[in-house]
Amino acid sequence: MIDDEEEFVYAERPNRTLLKQETEAYKALVLRMMNMSETLFKKLDISDKLRDAVLDARRFKVGARKRQIRYTTGLLRHEDCAAINAQIDQLERPARQQIGEFHQLEAWRDQLLAGDADVFDTLMARFDGVDIQYLRQLTLREHGETFLFWFLFLFSILTPLVKMVGLALIANTGSRFRRAHEKFLYVLETWGKWSMLDVFVVALLFVSVKLGSLANVTVHEGLYWFGGA
Repeated sequence: MIDDEEEFVYAERPNRTLLKQETEAYKALVLRMMNMSETLFKKLDISDKLRDAVLDARRFKVGARKRQIRYTTGLLRHEDCAAINAQIDQLERPARQQIGEFHQLEAWRDQLLAGDADVFDTLMARFDGVDIQYLRQLTLREHGETFLFWFLFLFSILTPLVKMVGLALIANTGSRFRRAHEKFLYVLETWGKWSMLDVFVVALLFVSVKLGSLANVTVHEGLYWFGGA
């Protein structure tokens, strides 16, 4: 009797595992449809009932969304999930290809900016008639802009420090050299006004570096031009 029960449990276990795997696959497909862009989702050839269920799952919040996902998962048991997955693959293939090309352009850009000479051979082999001299000019321009950025940045930091040190020295020397002090203060004040402008310029440059430097974008545009993008 015990052997029969053990055999019965053993026979049930694969069915439960298979059911769980199918449920997870249905749920993954629901989430995949929910994460599609609106443009691509509209092109998906599915039943109106399933489409409305997915749209509701997108619209609902937290608890209601979980219940809607379970409901939509149940609907998929009566749909051709393989065909739906194939449709999504076909619709998303151009976007994935574009992302891959963009990442490749980023890698080439980083190699150019790092001074890797081998990347020029790679680009010549990949693109017919590539203007290597133009890419070299873009790279040199980036290095020049980087130098300008650090020059202005350091100048804007050092100028206020020099002014504070000068004022401290003047305060401790008395009024013996009053006219010299006044002239020195005038020069420092002039520098201070210019330094505020430099701080503004450096702030803009700093933001541009944080968002992706202007020079990098220039190099990227050059690579896009060669790639025909």
